Amino acid sequence: LLFCLFFSTRSLSAETASNTLTYAQPSKKWMGSLPLGNGRLGAMVYGGIGQETVALNVITLWSGQPDPDCNNLCGPDKLCEMREAFLAGNLEKGNQLGWQNLCGHGKSFGTHLPLGDLLITGLEESDTKVTNSARSLSLDEAVARVAYSYNNISYKREYFTSNPDQALVVRYTASRKKAITATVALRMLRHSTISTQMVNGRCGNLLIDGDARFDKNGEGGVNFRGVVRVIAEGGTVITTADSIVVTDANAMTIVCDIRTDFQNPGYRVLCDKTVEQAASKAYKQLKADHIADYQPLFRRMSISLGTDSSTSTENLIDEARKGKPSPAFDALFFQYGRYMQIASSRENSPLPSNLQGVWNDNLACNMPWTCDYHLDINIQQNYWSTNVANLAVCNTPLFGYMALLVKYGSETARKMYGCRGWVAHTINNVWGDTAPGNSVGWAMNVTAGAWMMTHLWTHYEYTLDKEYLLHT
Repeated sequence: LLFCLFFSTRSLSAETASNTLTYAQPSKKWMGSLPLGNGRLGAMVYGGIGQETVALNVITLWSGQPDPDCNNLCGPDKLCEMREAFLAGNLEKGNQLGWQNLCGHGKSFGTHLPLGDLLITGLEESDTKVTNSARSLSLDEAVARVAYSYNNISYKREYFTSNPDQALVVRYTASRKKAITATVALRMLRHSTISTQMVNGRCGNLLIDGDARFDKNGEGGVNFRGVVRVIAEGGTVITTADSIVVTDANAMTIVCDIRTDFQNPGYRVLCDKTVEQAASKAYKQLKADHIADYQPLFRRMSISLGTDSSTSTENLIDEARKGKPSPAFDALFFQYGRYMQIASSRENSPLPSNLQGVWNDNLACNMPWTCDYHLDINIQQNYWSTNVANLAVCNTPLFGYMALLVKYGSETARKMYGCRGWVAHTINNVWGDTAPGNSVGWAMNVTAGAWMMTHLWTHYEYTLDKEYLLHT
């Protein structure tokens, strides 16, 4: 009840300091950078001065492939034998049969993967010569900002991932003309080739083509296409073999899109078209369209805990670590969670947020649990807040994924258990593998998955088959 008293669904008239993350220095690591997302594209902005790093992600960048043998496990006869052993008190035999028949092989299971980093290198000799450094993330606008002074020139940058234009947009400006000089390049984490091209004599393209092979999680992987368009206002633009060089520009805009062939055979043409259309619009229009799309969703709910604070986010976190969290910190944390939900799961997202949302640091995908969909608790946690935070529309990609589980899970229920209905076990991917994981624990932990399905599909026609629930 106390929780509910602090919430309202009124619209906000203007952004307040409580809806902005603020930091005095760039981040030197992925975990400290500023997350952006439009539900499909994800980016992490470090805010570096001499060299800016923007980590790039797209939710459909998956290794793996469909496995026609994933359900060739167990079967009604083996299941019956297993039950009889347990009911007879022969736990050792029942357990042995479980290990033999309820462990998936996951030979092409796959995982979500990061693409790589966009690197923007300037002429600043050293961060120590920089003054007035600041970076921020406006939760109310979904815009990250970096500002600093160098050689008596004030520099400003803005970053956002647009849902209406389906692109990452970066903008560099300065207080003096001809002050923008930078080299734009890529540091890839996937198998890829990079080429460059000039466009209309004033813009440069970085073109990326590759695939998401990742031997650790089996064979296969999506193919992808990326385009980074660099647009200079004034100055010159030239291309090298693998970079775009801007010299003495008044301003610079970067437009980027990444597409994969996951359920999208025309991904290359679509990627090129998306960048071309976004780059044809003025930066002010791109930003205005982005905010007009995002802001009504974020402003569906506000939170007031009776205080406001203009102190930096760093200070708020430091105080919380000392056991002194302020109401301002709690309110900011709540709104940050809503922001992250919008950033990683929009109504038009091709997939729901996975274990890492839409972001991936290339560490989690190398750990045993990788970056897939876990039905024991993780995907539920991702979406617990959507309804109470007035973001029910963000559930849409989850329901789409559940329909995919229904489609493939019916075959798993039939072949593995001889049951009608459908079933999905603890770990799941985008390739329709609803069979058990690679141990008895992953196999038997289906009950939490069943809970999620029956809970979330209350108003939908799909339900778990009663026979399956009775026999497991």
